[in-house]
Amino acid sequence: MLKTIKTPALLIGLVALSCESNPIEELACASLLPGDLVITEVMSNPTGRDSGNEYIEIFNASSQTFSLTSLKISIVEEGAPTSRSFTFADSEIEAGDYLTLGDVTTAEKPTHIDIAYNSSLGSLLNAGGQLGLFCGSSEIDIATYPESSDGSASILDGAVPPDAANNDSADSFCDSENSFNEDIFGSPGSANQPCEGSILSGCVDPSGPRRDLILPVEGSIFITEIMPNPGTVSDNDGEWFEVTSTSQYDLNALQIGTSEDSLENLNLEEECVLIEASQPIVLARNSNPSVNGGLSGVEATFDLRLTNDNGLLFIGSGDRVLDGVTWQDAEQGVSISLSSDKYDTELNDLAENFCSG
Repeated sequence: MLKTIKTPALLIGLVALSCESNPIEELACASLLPGDLVITEVMSNPTGRDSGNEYIEIFNASSQTFSLTSLKISIVEEGAPTSRSFTFADSEIEAGDYLTLGDVTTAEKPTHIDIAYNSSLGSLLNAGGQLGLFCGSSEIDIATYPESSDGSASILDGAVPPDAANNDSADSFCDSENSFNEDIFGSPGSANQPCEGSILSGCVDPSGPRRDLILPVEGSIFITEIMPNPGTVSDNDGEWFEVTSTSQYDLNALQIGTSEDSLENLNLEEECVLIEASQPIVLARNSNPSVNGGLSGVEATFDLRLTNDNGLLFIGSGDRVLDGVTWQDAEQGVSISLSSDKYDTELNDLAENFCSG
């Protein structure tokens, strides 16, 4: 989550004095915006001794070169930077480039490490943790990395361009399978490979080759009808909902959930399922018309359960929410349908734009 660091009220005067006495830092940080730099790889559990073998990789996701003077990387606890931090000196990172930091001294720096932070961060947690990039009073990025296997770096899924929103969740990382050298599975200083089994790792085209997924476009895909309370069959068999998009996408890239933090994949094989623009599709708990209450034409099935009262449903891609709807009391056997002139990700947030299907 990108945000501005909050300063306790008692420290406001001190911070103000600090800002006035250090205008160089504020000037150095003025051009660096939240999300411009992204933490993309963390080696927290190297083979053998941790000290001297841990590293962190960052990526410049912007279109400009940045001086890193006054940038700080910190261990983060409870969403805030700790005293275990390292401040960059005279260095820069070009647009689209990677930079790797290591817990070594400058004299001991191996070729894959660009900047040495020595013991400033202490030992990284093997069981997973958080790291953050901060400049002046701004939070540039916070990454939540997972527990990793011995000798394998935790890499941000390389199936999509690095993004500061994606690394908020440890689920967006996986163990690297790239053999960098005899001691490291990782890709320090270069792009990450797609995570195996990732929702964004591609699909198999019906003509044969694997290809990249066509992703749903934010603002163009929305939930248009929901059946949370079937009448003639059980909820397990009869729940379904409809999705419409104004742009083409692969259904393999779509995720669903009943909360913004728990999106899950649909039950699909690896073959690409291409959905054309303006083609409504039905997703259901069961695809068999003789079991699901006579519903035909189901594109894919799902496992989550819809609630009859005070329900929530979200759709997304790559663990990012693209649309969501809510409902109060679902009448048994009657779907809830969005008015055809309200097909919009904001208009379908309003209950008055839905009616009985």
